[in-house]
Amino acid sequence: MFHLKPQPNAIVIDVVGGVGLQLRQGVGPKYIPYKMTSKVIDWKEFWFYVENQAPTLPPRSAGAPIPKASWNSRGANPDQVNYLLEEIDLLKKKWNLSGAIVVANWMCWRIQPLQ
Repeated sequence: MFHLKPQPNAIVIDVVGGVGLQLRQGVGPKYIPYKMTSKVIDWKEFWFYVENQAPTLPPRSAGAPIPKASWNSRGANPDQVNYLLEEIDLLKKKWNLSGAIVVANWMCWRIQPLQ
């Protein structure tokens, strides 16, 4: 459903915020609708670091991320992605699901998104 997009582009990659998780083209109509309040580039000043709770997280590496072919790979199981998109689409239609409802749910359950 998603892929990693180098930031600001594939030639020059920032050390902090060097990639962004982006919804794949064509998936939007079945995914949860949401509206961004500003450009993603404006978010950099609000980003923060989270302590590396080893051994669960890999060691932090210095420098910008190194692009990998897997960032844009469609994965080995497209049937699973299609199934999940259909389930999201059903929930969206049944409950009028939106990005705002998902965020409200996070807050009710005290789930903190990474950003």
